[in-house]
Amino acid sequence: MYIKISLSLTLILVSVEASGAVIESFEQSGGDASLSSFSTIYTSGGGTFLRETLNGIPGAPNSVTSLPVNTGGDKELRYLENLNINIAATAGYALTNNTYSNATIDAYIGINGIVGPAYAKGGVMLNVSGSSISTLNGYQANITVRSSDTSQATLGFTRYESGIGTGISYRTFQPFDVDIENENYRLSFDVDGGVLTASLWRVLAVNGSLIEQEIDLQTTNGIQNTVSVTDSSFIINPDSSGRHDPNNPYFIPDPDYEIFSSGKIGLSAFARNGSEVYFDDITIAAVPIPASFLLFLSGLIGLVASSRNASNK
Repeated sequence: MYIKISLSLTLILVSVEASGAVIESFEQSGGDASLSSFSTIYTSGGGTFLRETLNGIPGAPNSVTSLPVNTGGDKELRYLENLNINIAATAGYALTNNTYSNATIDAYIGINGIVGPAYAKGGVMLNVSGSSISTLNGYQANITVRSSDTSQATLGFTRYESGIGTGISYRTFQPFDVDIENENYRLSFDVDGGVLTASLWRVLAVNGSLIEQEIDLQTTNGIQNTVSVTDSSFIINPDSSGRHDPNNPYFIPDPDYEIFSSGKIGLSAFARNGSEVYFDDITIAAVPIPASFLLFLSGLIGLVASSRNASNK
């Protein structure tokens, strides 16, 4: 009896994890960001998420052949700061209500033109928990553009533990060239057993057609647009700019770290001095396990344990 139930349990888990995908293009009526799949919104410093077209917004991506994120196109998820509030920067997180495990998120990201001193950061998040912006745990992959050199950007990983401003560790890779008004960036991110992996492409129009080019993130020979790090060996405070040579093993392992194995999925944005971040055509390659299934699973595990105990008597 124990063997039969164990096999059934394995089949159920595989069918739930391997089926389907969630796709979000933010086309719901109105402009309320919470009506999308990313309905749990946390912001600080007066930032705002909106679902709207980018018509008439200076500095937004503006290609004659429309990019996934582009002026004159369909609705995007737009993150902007409240310029009436005198602050250094704003942060925003838009999360799913559902909890996922072993998920992959794929997103198209656009970044607004930046006037210094400023920066913009757009990213995706996995295995997120917490009930406020100050209590978030989870992992993030993000693209950062700084006003000191708007022709370059960096891809980085961040681990949040107990919210922004505390317990943050991060790792960045070599800078790459960008043209933020004429291209988007496709970012794919997954976490498997504490190993974070991200892949990055440049999306641009060439001769009237959209193409996706791999972005080189490594210093080794050839173009390598995929990078991985282990949760236990993030770089912590590498230098004042947040950039660091990935070949320099400046790691500070935390012996008490916890691997975040499941949680909500999210989009993250930072903006300063008028910069903005945009998202569209998000794909989540996983199906959440419903609460009723988790209850059934708990009972099934109990039944397995009881059966095993009975067989051992």
